[in-house]
Amino acid sequence: MKKQKIILFSLILISTLTLLSSCASKGTDMKITIWETELKQITQMQQSAIEVHPLFTKLYPIALVDGEEVYIFEELGGEYKFKLKKKASRPYPNQIRAAFPMQENDFKMTCVVSPDALNKQSERILIFHEFVHCFQMETCEMELKENLSIYTKAMAEKDYMWEINYAFSYDNPEIWKSYKKTATLMEAGKLVLAKQARIELMSMLSDEEKQYLVWQEWKEGFARFIENELRMYFRTENNDYGWEQDFSRITFYAGGERMIRALVSQDIELQKDLKRLYEEMVEFGE
Repeated sequence: MKKQKIILFSLILISTLTLLSSCASKGTDMKITIWETELKQITQMQQSAIEVHPLFTKLYPIALVDGEEVYIFEELGGEYKFKLKKKASRPYPNQIRAAFPMQENDFKMTCVVSPDALNKQSERILIFHEFVHCFQMETCEMELKENLSIYTKAMAEKDYMWEINYAFSYDNPEIWKSYKKTATLMEAGKLVLAKQARIELMSMLSDEEKQYLVWQEWKEGFARFIENELRMYFRTENNDYGWEQDFSRITFYAGGERMIRALVSQDIELQKDLKRLYEEMVEFGE
């Protein structure tokens, strides 16, 4: 009798676990179906985005970070299709918006976001911001970085987060004042005065800080520039985050956009030649 009870209990337990596993699987399948449907809006936006910049001719992989799991989707035949699910290799921020060679996707350049990035138009435009970074990496980013001593030093020290963590002189009010003056003149189209102010700003910085400043303005400033061109196209609010906040790395997103917009107004081809754009940005402070 005791043996029969054990067998019955075991059968009930197996049945329950099977049912739970089936429910979990169905829940996962439902999430994937919903996300594939929501990702159709990205491919629908693509044709309009191409009118803003031809870099959007190519769509890049998108990884949705959901808790400790990563769901990777790739564009196939004009639609994003689910590719694979993996356990996250490290903790990711709850509302991540990033692009990098992702370990979970065989180190391919991937747009990495949380599912809420699909909820509204302004957030979907940020996905295209991250696509800009994918494009930069696939074109000239490595060539440019390898000529920067700040980069080679960081790699020698295995400081792979140098772009985020570099100790720039954000606490120096004179540098902040000079930077804001330069960017404001750029925004006003007063390029002769802006160049003078830029040279004065650069005289306050170390060689490393000069490299870091221009690098962030080029990399993040260009992505912000294209993002706001998309926002204008889709009639969504402009993103100027970083300009009115405390002096930080994000300030260079807004300042870089102002500089790039001013330079492009003088030579529109610069927006399609990222290497020459970078060189022009370096030369503007010399």
